[in-house]
Amino acid sequence: MFRKLIRNKYFLIFFALMAWLTFFDANNFLYQYRLGKEIRTLQTEADFYRTEIAKLKEQKEALNTDKRQLEKYAREHYLMKKADEDLFLIREPK
Repeated sequence: MFRKLIRNKYFLIFFALMAWLTFFDANNFLYQYRLGKEIRTLQTEADFYRTEIAKLKEQKEALNTDKRQLEKYAREHYLMKKADEDLFLIREPK
């Protein structure tokens, strides 16, 4: 049975074509698999950044409309204070 397959020219051509497409071609199956994997990772990163952008837009809208949120944000991130206040920074040791 195996000898019959080896003598079959269509089987040999098919086997040679599969070997060529698997290992030697510029767009071989292994390269296509790696590209597909990279596309999936990039799509997950893009989804992550889309959600982050949506969160930041929501935060921006809140800062533009609510004065209390703006004051809270300025105090927390830029260490701003009023003229009659004292500011104490407590840092945790690393």
